Amino acid sequence: CANYVFAGYYIEKYVDINKTIAFLSGIIWGGTIILQVLITEASYKVDSSSYLQLDNCIFLTITTSAIAIYIIVKYLFSLFEMPMWLHSIILLGGSLTFGIYLLGDMMIVMLRPMLNPIEPYVGIFIAMIIYEICVFIACALVTIALKKIPYICNITGLGTAIENKGLLSNILLAFYKISMNVIFVKPCHQFFLN
Repeated sequence: CANYVFAGYYIEKYVDINKTIAFLSGIIWGGTIILQVLITEASYKVDSSSYLQLDNCIFLTITTSAIAIYIIVKYLFSLFEMPMWLHSIILLGGSLTFGIYLLGDMMIVMLRPMLNPIEPYVGIFIAMIIYEICVFIACALVTIALKKIPYICNITGLGTAIENKGLLSNILLAFYKISMNVIFVKPCHQFFLN
């Protein structure tokens, strides 16, 4: 969602994060998480097949909790020098987020049968937390496995726009080169652009 990008830019440029702002963000984060869980639980009790309708980045509770956790993490990292192993874990997590996002809905459906058997033993609240953690871990593992598959970057459908030399061709090639360097972590072999 674009609101995260704009909020992150605003926080980076204009907000001086201090202990008070981080503390208030913690309170806001906890409150929005509790509110979202209660709304999800109530929705689940009404219709167990449609409770995922609340899992959307346009909802205020989700956006607010994401912004609050961003402020908290930014403040904590400003206090301490980050060890290299933690830096590596954060980079790994960052490189997996898009894959986790893409696979999330599929894993929710695939792992749905595990929710009902554990619910009577721990309650719906704890069962949902365990379920979400399992979905996240499963998505991360599949994303890691998929990243091992070699690939060749390819672009199709721009034939004459690329072949005919001119301003449009230069702009398209520049955007393509930028996208390959920004999107992909591993170097992408560009056979026809060099």
